[in-house]
Amino acid sequence: MVDMSTGSKSKKRAATFLPLEDKNGDSKRKKKTAASKEEKAPPAAADDFVPYSQSRGIVYMSHLPHGLYEKELRGFLAQFGAVTNLRVGRSKRTGASRGFAFVEFRYPEVAAIVAETMDNYLMFDKLVKCSLVPADRASRAVFRGKVNPSMPPGKKARMEAKREVNQLRTEEQNNRRLKRQLKRLEGLKKRLAEAGVESEVRLGKTIPTGATPVMEVDEEDADIKMKTPPNVRKVKSRSNSAVNSAAASRVRKIFIPDFGHDRK
Repeated sequence: MVDMSTGSKSKKRAATFLPLEDKNGDSKRKKKTAASKEEKAPPAAADDFVPYSQSRGIVYMSHLPHGLYEKELRGFLAQFGAVTNLRVGRSKRTGASRGFAFVEFRYPEVAAIVAETMDNYLMFDKLVKCSLVPADRASRAVFRGKVNPSMPPGKKARMEAKREVNQLRTEEQNNRRLKRQLKRLEGLKKRLAEAGVESEVRLGKTIPTGATPVMEVDEEDADIKMKTPPNVRKVKSRSNSAVNSAAASRVRKIFIPDFGHDRK
């Protein structure tokens, strides 16, 4: 007799295995991948290029009220469509708003609707003017040079100039500065002499040649008056009495109580 169960098991095992090499299947897969690549990457044509004026719409707004800045203007105009770029005109010296703005929308049709709707729109105490920028003048260059209101270029330059003026200078740098001032004063004196004006121009400070000497002054010698030589810097000396008094103030008194050990 033939065992039917073993034959069925062998057939199932044979059905689970797939052939390693299938020439017909490989060729079909290659044809499918090649066809999908051709569909995904169509040949580029020169007619597909869309100029900037046709892909975006720019609106010019003026007479903007105080408080309508970048964040507020973007949030207000988002009800019409997607705002892709925005620049509010600001002063480069102070960073304050100058009352006009350029707004870029994703679609030119939306920009045309905004220009028609927002023109002569009463907002607070200002009558807002709005117009569509012509296609021949539309360019990304209008959004260059945005001014940061918290740090405008003028304020940044003033801070750098203050930092440079107030920085600590060495004695050599001060001497060079005095020499430059003396040179300018001599040039001024020469021009006045050529004009027939007699003048005596001189600096209030003398230019030292070497290092500045230091002289210690004791505050206890109040009766002695000394005339400080020129180009000498005064330095107060430390008094020993102050040191002794500070040390004496740190001494603590210890009190020992009497617990009555001498009682009978």
